[in-house]
Amino acid sequence: MARHMAHRIGLGVAGLLACGALAGCGAAGTPGFEPAEQSSGYSLSKLANLVAFNKLFPGSAPLPQTEATVECPTIEVQDGTASIRTYAGAQTNENVRYGFSLGDIARECSKNGDRLVLKVGAEGRVLLGPVGAPGTFAVPIRIAVRNDATDKVEYSALARVSASVSAGSNEAGFTYVSEPFSVPFVAHPDEDYVILVGFDQAGSGPKVGIRSPRSRKH
Repeated sequence: MARHMAHRIGLGVAGLLACGALAGCGAAGTPGFEPAEQSSGYSLSKLANLVAFNKLFPGSAPLPQTEATVECPTIEVQDGTASIRTYAGAQTNENVRYGFSLGDIARECSKNGDRLVLKVGAEGRVLLGPVGAPGTFAVPIRIAVRNDATDKVEYSALARVSASVSAGSNEAGFTYVSEPFSVPFVAHPDEDYVILVGFDQAGSGPKVGIRSPRSRKH
């Protein structure tokens, strides 16, 4: 059975929108993202269930059948990419139109021949700023897989996530689940690989050889 995991990141991480400058910015957590306790003894969020079983995304391709149980790579947010803002004019708190922040991230993996097949999911929210108005917004999100043993980026791809803020509201949630993709299988994917997720306005991708100083969470 493939292993999967959800990782929680607070809404306020990386100074999302300077909370005081935004209407409706309240609790530091992201409501609705609480993981449920599973009988196996670890917490598994709705997002992890979605990544694993595609219950809300029937059009997505399922992962190939696994050959054996594998330990999935660590998944983490690339430093400095947990939030992204759009401005109307100068880049000041007063000119923020809207900002996206990441909440939960999750992954699932399986071995298929000489390939490690992965799926990645992300949840988060968009908040309107002082000059924002309801509407539908989209921002780029990057998923990359780095081999820490070689400092080589084995996979990197951009996608877009969108969220719609309805009239009378100042925030909305989003959920993104990638299509399956693969990287070369290694003997210890949980030790050698790290999956990086984050917003990427410039489209520059992860910095090869630059490792996150935060401690890993498996």
